[in-house]
Amino acid sequence: MINFVSSKMVRMKKNLFKTFSAFLLLFSTACTHHQEAHQMLEDADRLVEHHADSSRKILQSLTDRSFAHNPDSKALYTLLLAQTGYVLYDSVPPDTAQSSTVRHYEAVGNNMLLCRAIYYRAMNLYVEGKHDISLGLLKWGEQKVNETSSVLYKAKYHESLCMINDKAQCKELMLKYAILFLEDAIALGDTAFIARGYSHVATAYFSMDQVGEAEKFILQTLPLLDKLPKKSKAYILTDIGCIYHRQGKLSSAKKFLEKSLGEYAMANTYAELGDIYAEEGRWADAEKSWQMALKADESIIIKNALSSIVEHYKARGDMARALDAMETLFWLSDSVVRQSEKEKIAEIQYKYDQKVTENHMQTIVNRMLVGIIAAFFLIFIGVYIHRRIVRNYSNKLDKSLKILYDAQQKLSILETERQQQTELYGRADEQYNRKIKSLEYKVEETRREIFEQVGRGKQVYEEILRNQPLLYRNDESCLVEYYSVFNFAVYSQWEAEYKGLTLRMLIFLILQDMNKSDEEICLIMNIEKVSLRSIKSRLRKLKA
Repeated sequence: MINFVSSKMVRMKKNLFKTFSAFLLLFSTACTHHQEAHQMLEDADRLVEHHADSSRKILQSLTDRSFAHNPDSKALYTLLLAQTGYVLYDSVPPDTAQSSTVRHYEAVGNNMLLCRAIYYRAMNLYVEGKHDISLGLLKWGEQKVNETSSVLYKAKYHESLCMINDKAQCKELMLKYAILFLEDAIALGDTAFIARGYSHVATAYFSMDQVGEAEKFILQTLPLLDKLPKKSKAYILTDIGCIYHRQGKLSSAKKFLEKSLGEYAMANTYAELGDIYAEEGRWADAEKSWQMALKADESIIIKNALSSIVEHYKARGDMARALDAMETLFWLSDSVVRQSEKEKIAEIQYKYDQKVTENHMQTIVNRMLVGIIAAFFLIFIGVYIHRRIVRNYSNKLDKSLKILYDAQQKLSILETERQQQTELYGRADEQYNRKIKSLEYKVEETRREIFEQVGRGKQVYEEILRNQPLLYRNDESCLVEYYSVFNFAVYSQWEAEYKGLTLRMLIFLILQDMNKSDEEICLIMNIEKVSLRSIKSRLRKLKA
């Protein structure tokens, strides 16, 4: 019995030793894995600024589970994914993860990594179209980066704010940040940064119509061009060409623009070159260049090219193609205005320049709530006032029509009586002539008042009933105004269903509401079927 117990104890000790050994081996393997993962993360961080693609490949071999128990490593992993994703136009972590990274670095007090995390979160949000939130983060990051010694990230913040202000047409702020970026670039001694700095300052002066100052700064880039990548070189050569074109130096402008296309083809270069060819009378070359410009991703470039195309067709007397291009331009101009309104950000920047920005999100939320409430209130007041105007308008019109009807009835009776007296006595009493003249004057005055009340829109509406074409843009506006009053329910329904209706779209909806066929609509609007399909397509997109 004793021997049995002893042998059992020996087996238990052996099993326990094996289990403990296995645990030690597993623990040792896990530690080694975490050490290797952390080392790979540090390697990725060292490479990220100048070799983002190599850094990305290292990160792709890791997962956030590798750092589940290490908040610092997990935050750095998320930051590097956000940074390489932005630089390489690749996928980025969800904003919630990037926001957690920002909070982590803010909590631990690491200002340098905090500035990086804020910067790449802001830029990724800007790419997503969330401009207001992005700008708030950039202004916060700008304050924080000034507490560090990193000239590189000061330069990144200043250049991004410069470009955002350029896009938003905030010219003075663009110039401010362009000069700050140029100072940073010179301090860094980076050739590419310095060239971009001179170019940004020149662009800012150019947008402010200070062409002489623009030329002075852009020419500073010439000795640096051979050290730049082809795309950066092309941007600067195009800027030089645009400045020379503005100065009327067509030969020099054309030389730099054609040189730019030799480095890297860009839509805005083609647009500018097309205008120069047109000024030289080289219409075929101009048209080819403008068609290349229409392939641009930026609506402002397409808009400028379309404006040139419209003038080109008008000059050649090809009014059908000019009108077709003008219709596209009108729709695009409307969208550019809306886009510009969304990106007007100067007020937000001044706010962040004046106060501490840690509570900026709460401020924005509060303002949004107030704005929503105010918007609902204004809509309610607007609808109420509009309905009162319509009611008063209609009552006044009805009153005028009744006066006209009564006057015409009396006039008819008086004319009958005058005719009877003439037949009986050879002539009518003079009082009949006076009364008839007075009533005729009253009828004429009342008709004039009714015409003024109803306006040209009523006349246009009646002409359309007879399928007469719309010849003038002013007639289209009058028709829309008339319809907005006398068909308020239908018109307000369109405004609720569609966002951003243009004049031509409204005309189409009115004609459709009048039960006009597609053929009749084309005739009235003086457009081809392809243009009609384009209007329908854009309406479907606005409704979606």
